Amino acid sequence: MNIHPLETCVFDHDDVEVRFAGHELLLERVLERFLQSTPARLQGLRDALAEGDTGTAGAQAHALKGSSATVGGAEFSARAGLLEGAACAGELAQARAHGEALADAWARLQGHLAGRADAARTAAA
Repeated sequence: MNIHPLETCVFDHDDVEVRFAGHELLLERVLERFLQSTPARLQGLRDALAEGDTGTAGAQAHALKGSSATVGGAEFSARAGLLEGAACAGELAQARAHGEALADAWARLQGHLAGRADAARTAAA
């Protein structure tokens, strides 16, 4: 099923609730790891796009798509999927355009998840 990113929310609270089923400590750890690792993955993606390496860009986008889906980042995951598709098709200009949109989605998700990580840490204490 293809869902257009503009039709998804920044954060899918219901999905996270089902996925983590009240395991706040696990959620806290996963969120912290995601928030720590994503900037390096995004930099790798930017570097690959700048070098015209659609194979590496597609692989980075695929990893970002999956990790963000795990933490409920619906819009970011959908945008990463669009970038992955363009990169895998060798459509560099389109992949670069999706990269810009992905960076904007990251800013929105990062802000939301930072607050969520703090809440999970408090609940786990």
